[in-house]
Amino acid sequence: MKSSIINGIKSLPPLPKTVIDMQRVCNDPNSSINDLVKTVEHDPMIVANLLKAANSPLYGFRREINNVAQAISLFGMSMARSIGLGSSVRKLLNVDMEPYGISSDKFAEISSMQAALVG
Repeated sequence: MKSSIINGIKSLPPLPKTVIDMQRVCNDPNSSINDLVKTVEHDPMIVANLLKAANSPLYGFRREINNVAQAISLFGMSMARSIGLGSSVRKLLNVDMEPYGISSDKFAEISSMQAALVG
């Protein structure tokens, strides 16, 4: 059993460089929101997911969020990292959730709402 788990872990695809860099920036006590913005702004997928989340009714921000710096400032570094990591993992591990009666997007939305409630 243990060896099958280890083999499964070895077969997982690597995380994108941007996600690894986001983790590094967030773990550095001397880093700032600007450091995270510079790390993220070159990854269109993560930028799109941050802006999509920031403009969703779930968060109810009063104005439209139209750039990554605004989104990260409003979410904070930890939540921005979670959104970036979640979107990247979802893309890497495209799992068919239909047998459970839910779409992958709906599952991601529910997970995001749970993370927001906990955070």
